[in-house]
Amino acid sequence: MRRFRAQGPGPLPAAVTAALPAGERPLAWAREGVTGGVVVVGTSAVHLVGPEGADALDRPWHVVDGASWDHEAMSLTLTWVDGTAPTRWWLPTPARVPEVLRERVEATVVILETVELGPSRSARVAVRRDLGSGRLLGQVVLAPEARADDKPLADAALEVLARLEEQAGLR
Repeated sequence: MRRFRAQGPGPLPAAVTAALPAGERPLAWAREGVTGGVVVVGTSAVHLVGPEGADALDRPWHVVDGASWDHEAMSLTLTWVDGTAPTRWWLPTPARVPEVLRERVEATVVILETVELGPSRSARVAVRRDLGSGRLLGQVVLAPEARADDKPLADAALEVLARLEEQAGLR
């Protein structure tokens, strides 16, 4: 039987494998050029393991709002559904990290709908799957220009969320 090997610029360093949570399977990895850490695309989360072997970032896929790859700058930027500052990594040798990362984020989306009430008044409403536990959960993410105190937008988004959760069997 062939053993699965994470796609990267070579074998994944043992210290990195040891830093990953139990049960996490690395799918792709690349060295981060600024910190010297290692970005690991796992089955259930994205990780940055620092050069000293500590897991510096461990975020499940369903909290990744989006990602963009800038080939010219060789940088990968991740945004988060909780609104925390984007994470940017410089990956001089990215291997398949950008592609596999995209596949993992897309695998979390069960149903997605956009609510638009006009200029600067939109939100994305989704039911997503936690790839670690398999649990489904609802999410509302306001567009960057939308205001959190826009009650009609919030009401419309919650109405859509209720409908999507019903469709997914959560209600």
